[in-house]
Order: sequence, then C-alpha cells, then structure tokens
Amino acid sequence: MRVFHTHDSLHEGESMSSVLRRLGPNWPRIALFLLAALLPVPAFAQDSVGTVRGIVRNETGRPIEYAQVTLDPAGANRQARSDRDGRFSFVGTPVGPHTVRVAFVGYRPIDRPVTVPRGVVDIEVTLERLVTQLAGVEVTARRTGLYGSVIARDSLLPVPDARIEVLGARTSDTTETDGTFNFPKLKPGSYLVRVRHSQFESRNVSIVVPAGGGTQLDLVVERGLLSRDAHMEQLFRELDSRVHWMGTTAAMISREELHGEPTTGLDTAIPQAQGFMKAGFYPARDGWENACLFVDGIPRPGATIRDFAIEEIEAVEVYGPPMGRSDPTGTLASRWPPRTICGNASGPRAAFENGRADASPAQLSRNAVRVQFVAIWLRR
Repeated sequence: MRVFHTHDSLHEGESMSSVLRRLGPNWPRIALFLLAALLPVPAFAQDSVGTVRGIVRNETGRPIEYAQVTLDPAGANRQARSDRDGRFSFVGTPVGPHTVRVAFVGYRPIDRPVTVPRGVVDIEVTLERLVTQLAGVEVTARRTGLYGSVIARDSLLPVPDARIEVLGARTSDTTETDGTFNFPKLKPGSYLVRVRHSQFESRNVSIVVPAGGGTQLDLVVERGLLSRDAHMEQLFRELDSRVHWMGTTAAMISREELHGEPTTGLDTAIPQAQGFMKAGFYPARDGWENACLFVDGIPRPGATIRDFAIEEIEAVEVYGPPMGRSDPTGTLASRWPPRTICGNASGPRAAFENGRADASPAQLSRNAVRVQFVAIWLRR
C-alpha cells in the first residue's frame, strides 16, 4: 500500500479526480485510516463493561448441564447454555444492574438480579425441581439414593426407555415416559453411571451418593447410534465386577472428589481424594508414581498419572497389594502385558517392594499402602 505523504495533497488548480488517480487504487483505505485517526476514542470504553460468570446447580448441589441462561430477558436477551460443570458466562456486559434468568426442563425457572462491576462478578443459581401435586397426598420423606432424568440435547424432551446402570452396584433401571429413573436403595459411595439407548450415544457419568442423603442426576444425551463395540462392553462389565468386589485396599474415586483447578494434575488431586485417604494409600508420589496405568480399560505401559489433568477425568480406580484382596476379579492383573515395567523405567522403589511402606514413623505410617494399579476413565 502506498504511504500518504504531505506532498500528496490537492495542489492549487488540481482537480480531486487527478489527486485520486495519483493516490492509486488504495485511496479508500488511506481515507478511512486518516478518518479513524482523527476520531476520538473514549478513555472509559474499556472500563464500561464487565463479565457475568456463574454456575447452575440442582437441590443436591450437582451441576446442571445445558440449562438455558438468559441475560436481560426483557431487554438484550443474550442467551447461553451451561456446560457440563454447570458453568456459563457473558463477556462484555455493560456495567450496572441486570437480570439473569435460568431455566431447565423439569425445574422452576428463576430470575436473579445482578450488578455488573468493571471486572468479573460470580453468581451461583440453585434450581428447584417442579413437583407434581397429587390431591390428598403429601410427601414429606427426604429422597435417598440416586434419582434423576434423561433429556435429549436437540429437543430438550424426556428420553423414555433409556437403560441406566450403576456400575459396581449391580443394579439398573429404565427411564419412564417422562424420562425419570430412581435408585432409592443405592448405598452411599462413589459410582460410575452408564446410560444407553438405541437412538442416542451412550454416556458415563461419575456420582457420589452421600450418607443419609440422595443425589439428583439430570443427563443430557446426544442423538446418535448406540455403540455396539462388544470389546468396550466387556471392559465395562469388568469394571462393574471390580468395583462390586473391591477390597479395603482399593478405591473408586469420582470426578466430584478430585479438587483443584481444571488443569490440576492427577498426581496432585488423587492423594487429596477422600476415597484414596480412606484406603490408607501412601500419600506421596513415591507410593504410586510407578503404578500400572490403564486408560478406559486399556493398559498403557510407560504412561503415568502425571500425564492427565482433572478436566480429562470422569472416574479413577485405585488398587494396592495384595491384589487378591483389593481386586479379587484379577481383571487388571490379567490384562497387564507380562514382563512390562509399570510407570517409570526405574521400577518400584525398594521401600515398597513388599507392598507396604518400610520407612521411619516420622516419615509415614507403617500401614501406608503403595498403589499397584490405577484405572482412569476419561470424560466423554
């Protein structure tokens, strides 16, 4: 592009058309550039907007996926959908008072006033499920176990006849015409819930059922064909058996138990999980950095849990020796390639060769158990 110099101006007696010919074909760009340079830019422009950020949960505290979030429904009417963690955001929101409306199928919509500063404002919205009132019937009991619904992402309509399996609990249910399911007698603990339907993609979601309470799970499924991979189905059957029969030196850790930022590595998050500590595993890296690692049921020699972050994980199985007690099914040991070193090439540390720590009491408890196998199930 030609540079516009001071001598490229309209000389006395020269016509405008001749000046334009002299400037060449780029004269419109030059004119716009000069015009933009002359226009004043308000100093407060960047300080007049902020960001509304939030999370949507149900009554049991679990995030609601794909909830419709509207900013200023009576005005600008900007809309977004919550992600799988229930999070949403509106960037570039004018500073001042606004209204956030949140709605989801089967729940009572809610409007939340919010004042946006010159920065970020965080809000948390809890939706209450709509209850069908029956004449002459009053329900006062608190729900326990696992319950919820399955909804199609494209239509937001209930999905009947979906099969819900709670892996490890040896129990299943089929959704009703309104898409609901219920496991009222499910014991407290961590589980992996599997959803299947002939017209939708299957999904696996980890959950935690608290003691003396219940967990409400609303699943949004993507339309598509159910995977017919017999090999993967066999891996899920093995998972079901392992979790059902796992011993005291084993743990099933759900996504909800992994605390930290999304990018936090599993090597940092796992030792802080309640199930890991309850099983008595050695909390430092020496106790499990050399564990045999499985990913979605497939052995991965040479890989370590440091290769994965929380945002990638749905659930984690952890097993320590003796394997005959922690995993009586023997499915992990039988699938691991023979004569293959687990984790780092250096192999297990001498302090853990016998399965239990052999260090001074000042360093760790003699009851600490090293980790033998780790099975990671990725988020889908």
